[in-house]
Amino acid sequence: MRLSAPIEKKGYFWLPNDPEDIFPGVLMISKEGSVKLELMVLVKFPEVRVKQPWTFRSDDNISFDKIVGRFKGDKFVTLGQCESLTRISTLQASVNGPVSLQSSKFIAQYAIIGKNYFGEKEDICFSYCIASFEGLEELLDTRSIDTDIDLLYKSISMKYNRPDPVSFKIPYNSDEVELTLNFCPSDISFPIRNKFSLKQRTYISLSSNKPLSFDSCRSLIWRINNFLCLAIDKPVSFASATVFSKEKLEFIGDEKQETPMSLYFVGNSHPEIETDISLPKMLFFFNELKEFVNALSCWMKNYEKHDIPINMYFGSVHGEGHIEPKFLSLAQGIEVLHRQLSNSKKDKKLYVRIMEMTEEFKDDFFANDTERKIFAQNVKNERNWLTHYDRASSPFIKEGNIRGFIELNWKLEALFQLHLMKLAGMKLERIKEIVGSNHHLRYKLALLPDKEKA
Repeated sequence: MRLSAPIEKKGYFWLPNDPEDIFPGVLMISKEGSVKLELMVLVKFPEVRVKQPWTFRSDDNISFDKIVGRFKGDKFVTLGQCESLTRISTLQASVNGPVSLQSSKFIAQYAIIGKNYFGEKEDICFSYCIASFEGLEELLDTRSIDTDIDLLYKSISMKYNRPDPVSFKIPYNSDEVELTLNFCPSDISFPIRNKFSLKQRTYISLSSNKPLSFDSCRSLIWRINNFLCLAIDKPVSFASATVFSKEKLEFIGDEKQETPMSLYFVGNSHPEIETDISLPKMLFFFNELKEFVNALSCWMKNYEKHDIPINMYFGSVHGEGHIEPKFLSLAQGIEVLHRQLSNSKKDKKLYVRIMEMTEEFKDDFFANDTERKIFAQNVKNERNWLTHYDRASSPFIKEGNIRGFIELNWKLEALFQLHLMKLAGMKLERIKEIVGSNHHLRYKLALLPDKEKA
């Protein structure tokens, strides 16, 4: 997630099962969506539940399913999956006895801000969720704005044709979720003296016959976000998420309607600064809405089957750290993807898997069989050396050929991208067109003449 500015709100907070014990505190939400709470006074928790925490991977943290609060202006907040940043062992307190903190600091996996909060016995679930994503408008050309310019510039007229919503079903954890593309004009600057502008925004809503949990909303948003990262070939994030619950209603006019609540959490891709999205540098984009819908639908269906290797790919190419763990993650991810795609119970060596993964592309991107074998052998060797020995033992490192190792990593990443495009429903001819028009991908596949590689 990337907000335009961090959020900081002062208020009062309590546990849902103990609404009379209210503490002043500050809720802080970073631009990336991370949620922290600091309670400013002495806090006593007479009944502490200790469980395996989501974050710290230890067994001595104070954990709460929910902490709720209220701000000025009658805004409420529900914090979910909360962990104390101070451990019980540090406090030298008994699990069965009272625990006291002078300044209680918590992290939460998510925050829900609105006119309601979720009580002690209420499940945190939603009837539907709406999210906006960076790069979605650039990726999708709906051709909804027409401009008519007089040849002598005596008049310019603009017409906006709002596209109808488009819905389709996708599988998720043995259930069906309806994904809907909604379009609406925003950022409208009405004619004031000498200026007028209009921008169309595209929102994606997710709904189901069964209530959506936070985990399901997060997972679905991450999957859509990764589709955009693939297409744009850069890490992008989602800009907002709004949830609605049939249990949270308010009067709007004479009718009771579901209350919109803002949802904040960390995305799976959150670059520090806004990504510069350029059409020439994008891996692919869509001139027709139908083509986009088919690709996104196919992607979401295949993500259900291949979530592990897909997540490994994006965790590798968009994560931080040294190139060696990224390479290992790519190698393991493509090994898992091949195993899933081949449906073969027979265990195959990584060399064989790489050869088979390049087979269908050999006439276009891996034309030389000798080159394919060298590539597969190098991937296998480097994976084995880095896994069983150390960085210094790597043949590339020992020979001082860092550039060769980087190029090997690029080529493996590009091979992964080719197969991810297949998971988005793209045929070989379409993939060939994409590679032919994308300088960066041809570079990673070593398809450019030497003078263009410099």
